Amino acid sequence: MATQIKTRDFECSDAEWQARQDLAACYRIFDHLGWGESIYNHISVAVPGEENVFLINPFGLLYDEVTASNLVKIDVEGNNVGPSQYMVNKAGFTQHAYFHEKLGARANAICHVHTTATMAVCSHKDGLLPTNFYACNFQGQIGYHDFEGVTVRAEEGERLVQNLGNNSILMLRNHG
Repeated sequence: MATQIKTRDFECSDAEWQARQDLAACYRIFDHLGWGESIYNHISVAVPGEENVFLINPFGLLYDEVTASNLVKIDVEGNNVGPSQYMVNKAGFTQHAYFHEKLGARANAICHVHTTATMAVCSHKDGLLPTNFYACNFQGQIGYHDFEGVTVRAEEGERLVQNLGNNSILMLRNHG
C-alpha cells in the first residue's frame, strides 16, 4: 500500500509552509530526544516575510502531536492570525513574543525546554561551569535570568532580553 502524504489544507505562502514543516519536525526531534515535558515547553519560529508574527505549538498537544497544519500562527500582541482554532500557552506566548519582537532576525527560532540536564545547570548557583570540553563549547554564549515565577507578565520581557545580552542562550535560573 502506498504511503499517503497529507498536504496543507489552508492558504499560506510556500515560505510559511516550509517554516511550518521545519518547526513540526523540530518538535518531533525534541520529542524523540526526550526533551518534551508534557505540554509545557515551547519552540517557535518567525513566519518568513511577516513582521512580528510567529508559529508556536498549540496548547494542550504533546510534542509528538504537533504538525505543520496545527501550529498556531500568532502575532506579538497575542492574536491568532492563522487558521488554527487552538489556543497557546500564555507563558510560552509571553516569552517568545517579546524575543521575536525585540530581537527580530536574531531570534528567528526560540526553544524553551526543561530537560533534566538544563534544570540541573539552571539550579546551580554558578550556572554552566567550564569543567569539560563540551561545557567549554558554550563559554561566552550564555546569559542568566533569575526566576520570577511563571513568565506571564509582559514587563519581564525587557529583563529577559537584557539578561540575554549578546548571548545566544538564556538560562532561566531554577526554571529551564
